[in-house]
Amino acid sequence: MPRDTRILPILSGPAALSFYAAFAFAAFCLIGITGPGLFYDELHQACASFLYLDNTLTNVPFSYLIGKIPVLNMGYSGAIKSLVYGAYLVIFKEFSVLSWRFFGVFFVSLGLFAAVLMMIRRQGIVPAAIFIALFFTDTDIYLSTRLDWGPTALALALRLVFIAVWINGERVASSRSSLTFWLGLIFSLSVFEKLSSVVLLAPLLCIVLSKTTRFNLRHVRSAFWGALAGSLPLVIINIHSYVTRNNLVSLGGVSVIAPGNFVNFAAQYLNLGSGASFFIHVYDLERPAWVVSGALAFTCALLIISAAVTFAFRRYDTQAKIGFISLVSYLAIGILFYYFPQRTWAHHWIVGTPFQYVAMAMTMGFLWRCSFLLERITFIRTFFSLIIFIFIIFRIAGLVQFIYVGSQNQYGKRWNQEYTELGIFSSKHAREAFFVASDWGVGTQIACFTSCAPGIVYEVFGQDKKELQTQLEAIMDQTAKNIMYVVRPVKPIINNFEANVSFVEDFIAGRDGWTEVSLPNDVPRKAISIRKYVRKNTPSSEILNRPSK
Repeated sequence: MPRDTRILPILSGPAALSFYAAFAFAAFCLIGITGPGLFYDELHQACASFLYLDNTLTNVPFSYLIGKIPVLNMGYSGAIKSLVYGAYLVIFKEFSVLSWRFFGVFFVSLGLFAAVLMMIRRQGIVPAAIFIALFFTDTDIYLSTRLDWGPTALALALRLVFIAVWINGERVASSRSSLTFWLGLIFSLSVFEKLSSVVLLAPLLCIVLSKTTRFNLRHVRSAFWGALAGSLPLVIINIHSYVTRNNLVSLGGVSVIAPGNFVNFAAQYLNLGSGASFFIHVYDLERPAWVVSGALAFTCALLIISAAVTFAFRRYDTQAKIGFISLVSYLAIGILFYYFPQRTWAHHWIVGTPFQYVAMAMTMGFLWRCSFLLERITFIRTFFSLIIFIFIIFRIAGLVQFIYVGSQNQYGKRWNQEYTELGIFSSKHAREAFFVASDWGVGTQIACFTSCAPGIVYEVFGQDKKELQTQLEAIMDQTAKNIMYVVRPVKPIINNFEANVSFVEDFIAGRDGWTEVSLPNDVPRKAISIRKYVRKNTPSSEILNRPSK
């Protein structure tokens, strides 16, 4: 029987290879993805999703509404993911850790597929392979994508699509201005999704104003109209907030702050990908000093060589030009973050990723393709390849630590498994009990596992003590439920509300009509402080606290 030779191109073509890369990334991300507990900030965008399941809900946290539609989660965060997960809830009805985190991984996988596909088709297999290797060995990408912490997940997917559209537009001498329109549109949608992505203005300007065919009025106009079209949701929302609340909701957190130590910032920014900053936040562990220093040294060496090579040949070769623009964009994003009018940290700076990998990948692609031209390029190619190889091996060793620590469930105070257990516990007892969060860090987990139903969780911190007392009196006197749980993290996650925690708990303990009783067996106790109160004269059958059906 003759062999069908049409099958091989289908299974090994650019689309297939891109799919394999995206699938492998997703599969690795999903291993043990429910192990870390749910962090409070991780669920900002989840709460608003329940409004699509029940639009009669009121006081849903982190939801800025126009009519009955959630349009923002925070002043700096658009409710796009809330819409997508809301559609999921309409079909499947129930919140879960796996489903929520799956969407973040799915978004990045789609973006990775697009970026790799365009690299293979337009620039060849070598830069695509290097990009995949660097992307796959970035510990910070895995941690932030799995836990949707910062401008990752959907935000990273948008950056990857931005890169795919850009590379596709560089394929010929005269690129279509419609692609520049899409770059502007993706930029402004990224800003709507996470306001910190405004620093992507740097790569957009670098692309449009670089000395290429884009540097003409037609492309400038296209980028402007694309950015304007994508910014319409944010403009409309801020007009609405100004008319109804007399403020611009997206600028609520903007303040003038003095930049910190530049050398310290630069070292942390350039070391993104090593896991140095993210390990501290997720695991409460510091990576060995030699790992951090080694990763920084390799990164700097690769960026310096990439800068020298791409700068020298940027006018003569498309790959060198793309590499140089990517490198300038990566450094410009870092500088913009240093002067950003709000305090930022590593999980914000990750907006610079993956532009540094595009620069390194394009440098390698150029060196492998053009080394026959000059003997010194052959030497640079060998040296650059060696550093890339050692760097990737070095980062694989970091991934091994990431896998080992995750397999031991050694998560820090922010992602302790008990936060998920608290949410599950609250869903079992939501019918007969309500919860008072006396400190930051435990409210969103309860809200999501109870579908943001009213009268279940009350956050009473961060206010004037007189206001706290008034709020607590109203909650305890007006609720029809006879059982109350007072919950907070054992170790404060942030220290802004410590002064009020003891006031809240002392007030509840001394309130007439309520008595503290022993806890049921299924209460998480190590990372979470939880106390149970019942209204006096409550029937013993209720005090036993059998889970709701």
